[in-house]
Amino acid sequence: MAPNTTHFLPAPEIRKQFAGLSKEDEHERLEAAKGLNVALRNVTEKRDETVKYCLTRLIKGLTSANDSSRIGFSLALVELLYSLLDPKDPLLADLPFRSIIQLIVEHTEPSGGLSKSEERGFYFGRLFGLKAVIETELLFTKDADISSWQSVLAQLVVLAQKKPWLRESCCLVIRNAVLTMESSQKELIKVTCDELEKSGLIKSSDGIGIWIALIQKHKTTLEKLDIRFQKRSSPLEKAYLQNLAKLLKESEGKDEDGEKLAQKGSWNARLSWVWDAIFQFYTSEALQKNTATFAEFWQAVVNDGLFSNGSSDERKFWGFLVFNKALSIFDDKETIYMIFSPNLMKCFINQLSAPERYLHKAAQKSLRVVKSKAENNPALASALLACLLSKNGSPNFESATKTKVIEHLTSCADEQGQLEIVGFFRSHILQSTAEDSKPIEKSRQWAADQLLSMIRSGRSSLKDSSISEIIDIFVEYGHFNLTGLSTELAFTTTTQATFRTRLSSCLSELLQNPDFKSTVWPAKAVLLIKQKQEESDKTLATTVDENIEEEIEKVFKIISKLEKKSPVLGSRRYAFALMYSLLLLQLFNGEPDAMDMLQDLHLVFDKIGKERKENEKKKDKHRHKRQKNGPEENGDHSHDHDDEEEQDSLEILVELLLGFLAKSSVLAKKMSQTVFRSFADSLSAPALESLLRPLVIDETQEGQRELFDIEDEDEVMDDADSDDDEEDSDVEVIDVEENSAEEDDEDDEDDEDDEDSESSDDGDDDDDDDDEPLDEETRKLHAALAEALGTSKNPDSDDASDSDESMDDDQMLLVDEQLSKIFKHRKTPNKRQQKASAKESVVNFKNRVLELLEIYVKADGKCDQKIRVIVPCLEAIRKTGNTSVRSNAQNVLKGLAQSNKKKSQKEKDEESTPSETIFTDPLAAFETLEKIHQESSQPHSQQFREHAASSSHCSLYICRILVASDKSWIERITELYFTKTMVTWMTDAKCGTQPALFTDFVTWAGTIRKTLTVAPHTTNNEKLEVTGKSPSKADKKRKRKNK
Repeated sequence: MAPNTTHFLPAPEIRKQFAGLSKEDEHERLEAAKGLNVALRNVTEKRDETVKYCLTRLIKGLTSANDSSRIGFSLALVELLYSLLDPKDPLLADLPFRSIIQLIVEHTEPSGGLSKSEERGFYFGRLFGLKAVIETELLFTKDADISSWQSVLAQLVVLAQKKPWLRESCCLVIRNAVLTMESSQKELIKVTCDELEKSGLIKSSDGIGIWIALIQKHKTTLEKLDIRFQKRSSPLEKAYLQNLAKLLKESEGKDEDGEKLAQKGSWNARLSWVWDAIFQFYTSEALQKNTATFAEFWQAVVNDGLFSNGSSDERKFWGFLVFNKALSIFDDKETIYMIFSPNLMKCFINQLSAPERYLHKAAQKSLRVVKSKAENNPALASALLACLLSKNGSPNFESATKTKVIEHLTSCADEQGQLEIVGFFRSHILQSTAEDSKPIEKSRQWAADQLLSMIRSGRSSLKDSSISEIIDIFVEYGHFNLTGLSTELAFTTTTQATFRTRLSSCLSELLQNPDFKSTVWPAKAVLLIKQKQEESDKTLATTVDENIEEEIEKVFKIISKLEKKSPVLGSRRYAFALMYSLLLLQLFNGEPDAMDMLQDLHLVFDKIGKERKENEKKKDKHRHKRQKNGPEENGDHSHDHDDEEEQDSLEILVELLLGFLAKSSVLAKKMSQTVFRSFADSLSAPALESLLRPLVIDETQEGQRELFDIEDEDEVMDDADSDDDEEDSDVEVIDVEENSAEEDDEDDEDDEDDEDSESSDDGDDDDDDDDEPLDEETRKLHAALAEALGTSKNPDSDDASDSDESMDDDQMLLVDEQLSKIFKHRKTPNKRQQKASAKESVVNFKNRVLELLEIYVKADGKCDQKIRVIVPCLEAIRKTGNTSVRSNAQNVLKGLAQSNKKKSQKEKDEESTPSETIFTDPLAAFETLEKIHQESSQPHSQQFREHAASSSHCSLYICRILVASDKSWIERITELYFTKTMVTWMTDAKCGTQPALFTDFVTWAGTIRKTLTVAPHTTNNEKLEVTGKSPSKADKKRKRKNK
């Protein structure tokens, strides 16, 4: 019965604690609950009335619509109930459990006239009240009355059945109570099981959770009491899986006994706690014989249940939540493979493919879970990737879903995981996907692209072992025929060409990535070819004659020595290993000019190696002589001759690099830059001249012929005895055209992809040529040829085979003239295309040369040599019609000025002799300055701004160095500017010089005027700091020290 507390009010210190129970802050609620319990303990007057008032108010507070109030009052109620029912020191001695339960039921019973939300608050209040009673754990003590638990359990079961939307919460409270019981309390366990069986609550999805809790905590007791639900000892028995799938899917229907399944009121987007209980069971329990494995459970409940073809979107949404939870819990690869089941993957890919899909966001979240799993557990990255791309997934997962997950998984993998990923792609390459060869070719090309993508995206995370395995795949399937494969798995020439192309792209990526430069990867690839040649089940895909085989063996030996760090070549070992490796790969690819280039490389290699050996011997000899006789006379100048020989060899080397630049290969370009960087600091004048010569060549067909030594087609056609040469010329022009189309912007990685795919697609087209119908132009050509030869159009007819035998010499000459006209007419429509192709090939070659020059001007070296690049670059800016050539030429000139500034700063810091920023031959430098002024005066209708600005900057660059070394140059420089160049500008209308040339000079002169006037005692041999700034204290201190 309810106590009468209507007119009673407790002390103020009691009442103020109730306000804290409704606070949003959890800490404040906890402090208020503790404060209320302490205040009640301290009450001395009217304790019974005060406690009953607080108990009633706390129970009523549970019905509040405010969630914070409900939680706070529930927390305080647990504390108060524990104090009331504590057998050692109860607050009230005459308040049994039954009375408290009656109070909870009475004050949480909704009356008539309440809204739905208010009624909902009352039922939630009852649930929280019963939960508070259970959380005291006083119901499950040894001396506790079983009837008290029966009363609480009965109320929870009634509430779960009366309000289906509360069933999940009620069952969770019962499940927690079951876990609180001791296994020795058999009566409590039996009472609980009887109530669940009688009420039918066990036949619901939430009842399954209670059932699993009983098995986990009281398995032995259940066996002793022979307690079984629906004649089964576990809900996870194999025979019960179909029924379990229906229960967890919350679908309408009947169980195996024909009874209707219990349903919740409405669908909830939140996943039930039952799934946590199931996963916990499978991760902690040893399974019995009749219990289904997790694989069987997943297949029946998730794959064939939540993700079945007829399943609703709401159930599939649950399926994604279950997938996310399972993926976050399980860490073994076997389970991971099993989780990515067929129906799940089908739905996963389908929902990811388009944003308008109903479950697109849910699928995206699952994809983020996959990525997060790989990040937190790198050992599983390979398994996750295999799941997405294997038979349950799709090799086209990324293209189908428009995602970038493979690259992410690869970057997350550890070293072993990376090797497993490479192994996955290798096995994919060797699998047969169809009887037709075309799908196999595409599948293999996809795998090769993925391996190349690993190299490109791996950055510093990719290990050397994985790189070696990738190169091994490209070498084996690109350069060898595998004898052990069946006919349907044999590699076509197109596929082999694809792998060779990917090998080149792979090596070029490794060359330009600084993280991978510790190993000469092209040399590794070449030595791998040699190693595989010795294996019995492999033969080279390309045939080579005996002479080339001997050359290849010779190169193999050289590369082996270089790969072992030859002490003779020192730091240039890497460059020679690159060149030999690339040329050997070109030999295996069947490139015609590789042999000639290889001979040139031999010449350079032998000269530089011999010279370095001799230099080392001479150094040792001179060192020994100085130690014996002292440093008196040293009249041996033979090292000058050695330097000249080395410069000659470098000139050949530059010509060799220019040959590499003429190729369309990105690998050849990157290799040329890497090699050039090794020799840039010792480049000779003739070698530099070889680099500068292409910059002034016209961007026309004539320029192309001059640059690439291509014969004039008109002259070839006029020569009756050079039909073969004509065909060679056509092939050469076509090569250049293809190269120019592929070389534009090759620094960009996307263009490298295009190049790879183009090469592969071209191979496919070659295979299809015989099956394609002839176009109109080809049919006309065939008709004209048949008419000229007097043959039938059918090539199989007898007349066609005997027609040439009936012709005399005059008829043959006539036929030759007709054929000449036909082919000449055939070539005429392509003139415009050839002109565009010629221009593009020259432009691309100039750009590559300019990139080398930019490396050169930034390398260590003397200013005298570097300023030779200025005039040709200015001329290139003036003459070119291409923006990239103009921009690259400007970058070279900017790099020249910036490199000088860096050296000057370095000299200031180190107080070293500034030999590299002073002209050793100032007269020659002044002549270059005059040439710059002459170039600036050249008439030009285009690009005058870039040309004028670059001319002015380069002119001032030389002026600064001249005046810094000797201020007497001021007079001659001023005379050049204002007596010669300005007079020409004023008197010659065609002069292209811009006024900025003079204004920039005057501005610079004003900035250095103060510096020149404050140093009147500086001698001609001293260097002036002509930078436009006053000398710093460090500069003055250094000068005093030098004096």
